[in-house]
Amino acid sequence: MKLKTRFLSIRSRIILMLLLVSTFAAFVLIYIGYQNGKQAIIEGSFDQLKGIRASKQYQIETYFKQTEGIVELMADNQEVLDALKDFKKGFRELSNDKLPVNCRQELSMHYDRFIEKLSQNIPIKSSTDLYYPTTQSACYLQYEYIVKNNNPIGEKHLLRGADDKSEYTKYHQRYHDFLSDIVTKFGFYDLFLVDLETGDIVYSVYKETDFATNLYSGPYRQSNLATLAKQLRDNRDISKAQIVDYKSYRPSYGAPASFIGRTITEGSETVGALILQLPIDEVNNIMTGSRNWQEDGLGESGETYLVGEDYLMRSVSRFYLEDTVGFSQALKDIGVDEEKTEQMYRLGTTILQQRVKTEGVELALSGKKDIKVIKDYRGVPVLSAYAPLKLNGLKWAILSEIDEAEANLPIEGLKKKVFIAMCIITLLVTFLAMYMAAMFVKPIEKLTEGVRKLSAGNFSNRVLKWKGVMSFLNWENNLIKW
Repeated sequence: MKLKTRFLSIRSRIILMLLLVSTFAAFVLIYIGYQNGKQAIIEGSFDQLKGIRASKQYQIETYFKQTEGIVELMADNQEVLDALKDFKKGFRELSNDKLPVNCRQELSMHYDRFIEKLSQNIPIKSSTDLYYPTTQSACYLQYEYIVKNNNPIGEKHLLRGADDKSEYTKYHQRYHDFLSDIVTKFGFYDLFLVDLETGDIVYSVYKETDFATNLYSGPYRQSNLATLAKQLRDNRDISKAQIVDYKSYRPSYGAPASFIGRTITEGSETVGALILQLPIDEVNNIMTGSRNWQEDGLGESGETYLVGEDYLMRSVSRFYLEDTVGFSQALKDIGVDEEKTEQMYRLGTTILQQRVKTEGVELALSGKKDIKVIKDYRGVPVLSAYAPLKLNGLKWAILSEIDEAEANLPIEGLKKKVFIAMCIITLLVTFLAMYMAAMFVKPIEKLTEGVRKLSAGNFSNRVLKWKGVMSFLNWENNLIKW
């Protein structure tokens, strides 16, 4: 460096010195500011995700707690007790009645259509015998309330009573409006009254193919509804509601279904059970903010979702709702089986279809709550805030996530601002260095020129006025002290 700068003028050396010192100081300060700003942005993103996760967690836990309270309250309702007792009596009386002439033929045709539609959603064995009701009472009621019911599928609940003179129909006309109102007002998918002694579903509001079947020996004995009925039958704590996790439910054409119920007692005697099918939409609306992710503070790529202990989703994916085709292609690109993506499309949901075995899910299911940068179920790096849920009978995890790329967008903006600031500071320092160098060097240049003339024999020239010399020396001493 000495060889290169020895030929530089004093002015150039001073400019270079001031420029290097000032630029280096500015760079250090800006770098420290950038790092602090970057850290603040990342921490702010994580804090926002933690807040969203905590809010959704509270809403979900509150929803299930309130639902438990509703079930326990309705199970103690006198009219519900009376309805269960009467429906049990009317159901048993039907076992002695003769079936209508066209009952089996028309019921078989109904099940052919049911199986055809069900097989479009999930892989099944296309055999009517596997789904056909096994008792005479079930055949009779399904014929009167499903086959002969002129209301379309999904609206069978609009029939108040069949066109027969059975005691069952008399009870149905008496209680159906009240029980249907429970489903409507509290937002349940369906309501069942079950004889826990026999396993018969003696009443349901929406009259799907599970209506009047036997949960111990009938076609849906392996369903989670049957699991809940058996738990309630064997349960010692009859005052508490119990819940079973989501499972594909064939009477609902393979859609995911979860059930909550409680035993109904009279004195010390167990009469039966009240069971309610939980709505999927309610949980999805809570987790997606009714599809208002941006208003929830989740930007273009953030979402909050639930995962069960089997590592399958318990709420729908945002990316599936916003772009089903693009989401399916993204899953195929990371090796997800094409048949699985097609089944998601047929069912219209990722619940029980999308596997999410990420680091965040595993930690949450093990009981840990934290924040971390991980890869999500799409293989995309995300900022993730995860935690276990506190739900009776369910082991779920909740995760709030946003793509790392989107979370880092403010950092990219900060980089541009830092670069612009550095350029401006460099220019200002350059001009300032040139100005100050000129101030420093001007008296020295005059003195040097005077000395050169004196050495040449010109004694008539006054180099500097005395006041100027003293002023320069004082200024120089002050500069050295500084």
